[in-house]
Amino acid sequence: MTTSTAQATALKITDFIATHRQDLIADTQKLLRFRTVSGGSPEQQAEYETEIPKCLEWLGELSTRMGFRFRVTGDIHGAGLVGEILWKSDKENAPLVVVASHIDVVTPVGDWSSPPFAAEIVDGVLIARGTQDDKGPLMQSLYGLWAVKECGIELPCDVAIVIGTLEETGNWSDMLAYFETSRKPDFAFTPDADFPIINGEKGMVTVLFEAEWDSPATHAETGLEFTRIAGGERDNIVPSRTEIGIRFPREAEKELTKELIRETTRYTAEDNQKSNVTVLPSKARNPEAELYELTISFIGKAAHASTPRKGHNAILDAFDFVKDIETFPEGVRHFAAFLYFLCQDMNGEALGIDAHHDFIGGTSVNLSIVDIRPNTGRASVNIRPTMGMTTNKVLEQSRAAADQLASASRMKVSARAKGEVKEAIFLDPENPAIAGYFAALRAGFEAVTGRPCELRSTAGTTYSKAIPNCCAFGPVLTPDEDEMAHQPNEQITVAALERNACIYGASLAMLAEFI
Repeated sequence: MTTSTAQATALKITDFIATHRQDLIADTQKLLRFRTVSGGSPEQQAEYETEIPKCLEWLGELSTRMGFRFRVTGDIHGAGLVGEILWKSDKENAPLVVVASHIDVVTPVGDWSSPPFAAEIVDGVLIARGTQDDKGPLMQSLYGLWAVKECGIELPCDVAIVIGTLEETGNWSDMLAYFETSRKPDFAFTPDADFPIINGEKGMVTVLFEAEWDSPATHAETGLEFTRIAGGERDNIVPSRTEIGIRFPREAEKELTKELIRETTRYTAEDNQKSNVTVLPSKARNPEAELYELTISFIGKAAHASTPRKGHNAILDAFDFVKDIETFPEGVRHFAAFLYFLCQDMNGEALGIDAHHDFIGGTSVNLSIVDIRPNTGRASVNIRPTMGMTTNKVLEQSRAAADQLASASRMKVSARAKGEVKEAIFLDPENPAIAGYFAALRAGFEAVTGRPCELRSTAGTTYSKAIPNCCAFGPVLTPDEDEMAHQPNEQITVAALERNACIYGASLAMLAEFI
C-alpha cells in the first residue's frame, strides 16, 4: 500500500469524524456519566448493578442507529454481562477482528477539580472517570468503525467491539464466558494502554499477607490503645489515604496529643519530607466516653498500581512512621516494618523478584490495601512480574518472606495469591498469521499522526491476557500526554478524543489493504 493511498483513506476518515465531532463529544459525555464502578463498596455495587444494564442499553440504541448489530450476553449476577457491537462483512467465512473494551471503572478516589461523573469540559479538556480507561476509547473506536462504514470502505473481515463489565475487578469471568460461546478472533486489539502498539505486558499477581500476634493493644505506661490501620481502595490503585486510629484516657489527652503532633512533625521534617500527615480527633468520637480518640491521617497520591512511582503511597508513609514508635503494639510494628521493607523499593528487590527484561521492563510492586487490627493484620501487595519471572516464583518468594518473619517473631504469618494470577505476555508481530493486522494498525496510526509506529511494552494488564492474538493500541499518545488511568482528574483533551477516533477508524480501514 502506498503512502498516498493510506493518507487518502485516512483523510476520508478524518473528514467524517470532523463532521460528527460534536456528536462524538456529546456521546462520550453521556457514556462517562453512567456510574459503573465495579468491585467497590456495597453501595457502589448496588449502583453498578443498576447502571451497567442501563449503560449497555444506551450503547445498543446508539450502535443500532449507526447501523450495527448489537447484543448482550451473560448474567450480571453470574459470570457478568458483555455487550457486542458487530459489523458483518459481505464475505463468507470472513476472519474476525475484535476491539476489546470495558465500561466498568475504578472508584474515583482523591481530589477532583470537577465531579468525576459529571463529564465536564474545562478549557478544551474532558474530565471524568473513564475518559482514558476505558469508556472514552470505546466511544472513539465505535465512531472510528462508524466512519469506515459510512465512508463505504469494504472490509474483508467482520469487526466486533466487545464490551466487558468486570475488567477492573481482575476477575474476567464475563469475557471468558463470552468467548466460550462466541467466535474467537483472528486478531484483536484493546484501546486500554498507550499508543502506538503495546505487544508485551508484565504479569500480575496480588499477594495477600495475613498475620496474627498476641501483643497487647494498650501500652502499659501511657494507656495509649491502638485500634486500627486502614488504607487503600483497590488492588490496582496506589493508595492515596491511610488512617491510624488510637485512643487513650481522657486525662492524658493534652500530653499525648502534643507528643503525637511532635512526632508527626519530626517525621515529615526529618524522615519523609514528601509525606502529608495530620492528627485529628476521630469523627466517630463520643464526648462522654472515658477514652479520647484520635486519627493520624496520611495523604498520598493515587496512581495506577502498574506504575507505583507515579503516585505517592500513603500506606508506606504510615508504616514508615509506625514501625519506629514504641507506644504502638509490638505485633503492629513488626508487621508494618516487614511490609515496608518488602514494598518500599517498588521493584521487588527485597522479595528477590527484581528481574528485568529488555523489552518488557522490570518488576513493579505496589502495597495496595491494608487492614490492621490490635492482634491481626491483612495486606494486599499488587506485583507485576516481568517476562521470565513467573507468578509461581513471586508466590514462592512471598511465602518464604512470610515464613522468615514468623520464625523471627512470635507471629503467625502467611502469604497466598488473592484472585486470579496472570503471566507476562508477548505477541510476536512477525508471526505470519497476524503480521498483516499489525501492518494495518501501523499504517492507520502513521497516516493520522505522521509519527513512526513503534512497538512497546506496558506494566499494565489488559484484555490482551485473556484474548488470543490481542495487543493494546492507545489511547494515550506518549510522551505528549500523561497516562492518568485510576488517578484523580482522569482526562482527555477534546482534540485527542477526535484524533483517536481518526486513528482507530483509519487503522480499521487499512485492514482492507493488508489482510
